Amino acid sequence: MPPAAAERFPEVAFCVVARQLSLQGGHEGAGGMQAACPPSVFETLRQDLGVTRELFASPLNCAFPRFCSASADVDADFGSAGSFFLYTPRPGAYLANPPFDPAVVAAMAVRMEAPLDARRDGPRLARDWREIGARYDQRLVRDGPRCGEMWRE
Repeated sequence: MPPAAAERFPEVAFCVVARQLSLQGGHEGAGGMQAACPPSVFETLRQDLGVTRELFASPLNCAFPRFCSASADVDADFGSAGSFFLYTPRPGAYLANPPFDPAVVAAMAVRMEAPLDARRDGPRLARDWREIGARYDQRLVRDGPRCGEMWRE
């Protein structure tokens, strides 16, 4: 956190919590299940796959120092690089665990398509569809040339 933000930590922290609460409809029980990964998964992703950034996170649930978030204006002091939909990633490994909303998942898949296709030797997507089911348009990523399966027990 930048020193200036650290000096006003109560204020910047309040802004983050207030924004998150407003995104959940103003009720602490709203917003649905976050389905965050346990710390051991983040550590495995970091060590084994070189993941360094989350593409959908907030200061309240991020596992990496830098992340993309929906509220960069209040999250920047905590490490947000802004919206995933405006972020230009460098080559590397990223974790994408978006809100489980069909429109967001579809937009994410479309947004990922061009950078992946632009790199012939580029990254592959590791995905685990066991929990996703038929709620989303799986063909957006299932049929992509850079998609692979990740099955962990």
